[in-house]
Amino acid sequence: MRGAPGQTASITVDNCDQEPIHIPGSIQPHAVLLVLQDDYVVQCSENASELLALEGPVTETVLGRRVDAVLGANIGGSLLTDKSMDGKSIDGRRIRSSRTTLPGGRVVDVTAVEQDPDADAASRMRIVQIEPVVASDDAEASFADAVTDAVFRIQLAGSSDIVIEEACAFVKLLTGFDRVMGYRFEPDDHGVVIAEHRRADLEPFLGLHYPASDIPAQARHLYLEHWLRLIPDARYRPVPLVPTLLPSGKPLDLSAVTSRSVSPIHCEYLTNMSVVASMSISLVVGGRLWGLIACHHYRGPKLPSTPVREACEFIALTASVMLGSRLVEERAANALQMESVRSRLAEQLARSDDLTTGLTGEPQLLLDLVDAQGAAIVFAGVATLIGSTPDEETVARLVDLIGEAHVGAVVATDNARVGYPVLTRHEDTAAGFLAMPISSLQRNYVVWFRPQWLHDVQWAGEPMKAAQQAPERRLAPRTSFEAWTERVEGRSRPWSPEQVTTVEALRAVIANHIVKTVEQLARLNAELVRSNAELDAFAYVAAHDLQEPLRGLANYATFLVEDYADVLDDEGRHRLEMMTKLAGRMSGLVRSLLEHARVGRSEPEIETVRLRSLVEDVRELMSSRLTSGGAELVLMTDDEIRVDRGMIGHVLLNLISNAIKYNNSSEPRVEVGTIPLVRTQRGLALVPRSLIAEVEQVVVFVRDNGIGIAADRIEEIFRVFRRLHGPQEYGGGTGVGLTIARRIVQRHGGVLWAESEDGCGSTFYFSTGAVE
Repeated sequence: MRGAPGQTASITVDNCDQEPIHIPGSIQPHAVLLVLQDDYVVQCSENASELLALEGPVTETVLGRRVDAVLGANIGGSLLTDKSMDGKSIDGRRIRSSRTTLPGGRVVDVTAVEQDPDADAASRMRIVQIEPVVASDDAEASFADAVTDAVFRIQLAGSSDIVIEEACAFVKLLTGFDRVMGYRFEPDDHGVVIAEHRRADLEPFLGLHYPASDIPAQARHLYLEHWLRLIPDARYRPVPLVPTLLPSGKPLDLSAVTSRSVSPIHCEYLTNMSVVASMSISLVVGGRLWGLIACHHYRGPKLPSTPVREACEFIALTASVMLGSRLVEERAANALQMESVRSRLAEQLARSDDLTTGLTGEPQLLLDLVDAQGAAIVFAGVATLIGSTPDEETVARLVDLIGEAHVGAVVATDNARVGYPVLTRHEDTAAGFLAMPISSLQRNYVVWFRPQWLHDVQWAGEPMKAAQQAPERRLAPRTSFEAWTERVEGRSRPWSPEQVTTVEALRAVIANHIVKTVEQLARLNAELVRSNAELDAFAYVAAHDLQEPLRGLANYATFLVEDYADVLDDEGRHRLEMMTKLAGRMSGLVRSLLEHARVGRSEPEIETVRLRSLVEDVRELMSSRLTSGGAELVLMTDDEIRVDRGMIGHVLLNLISNAIKYNNSSEPRVEVGTIPLVRTQRGLALVPRSLIAEVEQVVVFVRDNGIGIAADRIEEIFRVFRRLHGPQEYGGGTGVGLTIARRIVQRHGGVLWAESEDGCGSTFYFSTGAVE
């Protein structure tokens, strides 16, 4: 596609991403290149005769000759043996470097690359790069301690940022480049400077972003194949290879050769930055090009020796290994935190029969799971919103869009404007979202939201002008690197891969919960029907049969006290009296158990009853107690309800009796009434009567100004034989009354629950039929 640097007319805006930079057909002039096949030189750089001090053109002195005849028996002979290639291996190539002396006395660094170690001897090819050693390199022996120190400090680095900082510091120390930067590739392939060590008078580049086109895809690929790229002088004139092609008719692949020519566009790019020399070393994590250690020099050419470059490569390798380790640790720490939250959500689900309730038991947990500011649970057509979210209608439309475009898949975006117009103008709550399908058959989703993240990005030049079109459509690099600020709007903070993985894990937990719930409900329902019938029968028989011996025990204790009072001492009489009391208490418990069993065995006889008549029946039964206690019983509303009159009358009697019993107010007050129950988009809700035109279903309430109940202990009061106070406090009792009341309501297909706070009175609600 193109020849040596300077011949750039064929590289245009249409094909720049296909520039074959691995086969430039030339090298940089600081080195000599020999290509060996079957121990003979089949290709070389045009400057070979000059640097090797050979008289005559390379076609006469180098090409076609055995390597030992060109380089001398000392060097050439070592290149003829396989043992000479025991060095490092990169992508199937064996590479070996050594320092030696040419026959004329010139000290050189020789690097041999075996392109295809597994080929037969006749077709095996080696590339030999020879670099003169300049006088200043004599000081390189002093850097051994620095390399050891660098490795030690990088290994001790506590974070990925410190790993890069230390690596850049030591590369600058070893090479003396004017500027050494840690450069990280972002997910969209643009880069950002995350560490910098520079000459004091240079302007800082730290924090600057560079567009992806500054290091195009083929260059990034080459950085993976060979970790170090060197340009001692960006103004160099390329040295062509002779002949242009190998005997096979193919161009020579120079990917693993440090001295290969680079793209002329890149040289022009460096010149535009006033950079004379550069060196870049790859940072590779998990087989992916994570970033670079980028070196710039402004004061003239700079050629670090082979040992120095190898030391820098070793530092970069160490940094890459430690970087991978630290990134794993950092991701693991975040994942561990998310896993802790996910486990707590899983525990909530396990304790709850209802999915939405299980996920929202602690609403902040659902948000903390993925660091979101809002979330919506859309299940069975009802949207439950948490935190900062769009309205219910918008959420419903969004879920429809997601379900149509991504069936059954987790979807994450930090730019919801693209593809989801329903969220336009919702940037303040939903510039980005992470959506998890609960069921692929229905539009059931959990969606997390993040608001827009308003922030500035500092670019080294305007990114839209990263490449310019020169005359004849030739591509020219940009000439401006002046800091350019981009105001980023309309996008949220991006969702990390770990957050997406966590959501996938939660999805599996929810799926298991749903499957287990369905299976358990079916199994338990059948078991419950059977066991309830057996338990009711047993309780009825047991309670009925226990009454007679208890009555006999109480009677005999009474006879003993009456007939033998003069024989018994005070202690004996006291014990018999206690026996009588305990027998009486046991008889009360048995009667309560019998009543509980009767409720389970009786089917309600439903009729239409006015609430007023039920309340008046209770008032009549409790008239003396109301009067003696100075209590006021107030009917707030009077609706018709369809119930078993006797059963619901018993419920009201129990609730009103408790309201007076557990009341220490000087003016006890009990209010009875109804409140409408309506279905909203958020679910069922109790709504003031004044806000709706027509009442279809009501809930009965009993409200008091008594001692109240601690919120975390409300469910305890409905357990059989469970009292929150001592046996003799507040008139005593068996602790079965509310259990029976709840069971009566359940026999009607309804629900009985309470709302209360300690010291603030209580309100009991019950529905008189199935909630529709």
